[in-house]
Amino acid sequence: MKPATFSIPVILAMIFAFQPLSARATGDPQLAVKDLGITEGKPITNGFVFIDGKYIELPYVVTRQGNGIFINGRLVERKRPANPVWRR
Repeated sequence: MKPATFSIPVILAMIFAFQPLSARATGDPQLAVKDLGITEGKPITNGFVFIDGKYIELPYVVTRQGNGIFINGRLVERKRPANPVWRR
């Protein structure tokens, strides 16, 4: 049986899917790291990644630090908190 393979966008979506609401509600990256911690994925040894038009060398290590996604230590996306809507 062949092992499952995932694309980088799928991995990023999986990482962001399970964030607690408390960390999403903060705009401070350091507080988000304190709330959510740091998660590092397994190295990805195939494919191509370009960030800002520059090729990133293999292997690719995807890391979530708080509400930020990094590939090989380069910030790819920092999810901004949603504006809370309070209903009565």
